[in-house]
Amino acid sequence: GPVHAVRDFVAPADVRVGARCEDWREAIRLAARPLLERGLIEGRYVERMIGAVEDFGPYMVLTPRTAYVHAGMSDGARENCASLLVLDHDIPFGPRGEKRVRCVIVLGIHDTERSLLLGLAPIFEREETIRAIERPDLSVADVLELHD
Repeated sequence: GPVHAVRDFVAPADVRVGARCEDWREAIRLAARPLLERGLIEGRYVERMIGAVEDFGPYMVLTPRTAYVHAGMSDGARENCASLLVLDHDIPFGPRGEKRVRCVIVLGIHDTERSLLLGLAPIFEREETIRAIERPDLSVADVLELHD
């Protein structure tokens, strides 16, 4: 099939790299900030995402070291959207820090559209991507070009 890159799913303004952060809750807030600032998600959506991790554990770590965080369709996403945060080091993710995470992807789920998740997961399960997100010189442009 056709090759898909991160830029097909995430706007450049919604990608942040090299973020310094120790706490997974703060990482979710940082990752969500561009969507919140642009009015694509409401503040309650962010709190619901954090609540979901607290309630259900780090099940959102679907590919190595990347968490796909989202809330429900009625939780305040005004449209389907996604943002992406790459941290400058791995942090413990989950109520008991069960998983190590370097990248947090926020999925704003407005309707049942699953293509954001289904499009991004194949990119982030690739060995090349897992290596790329560790690079200290990683740029937003590099992230946008990562592909499946």
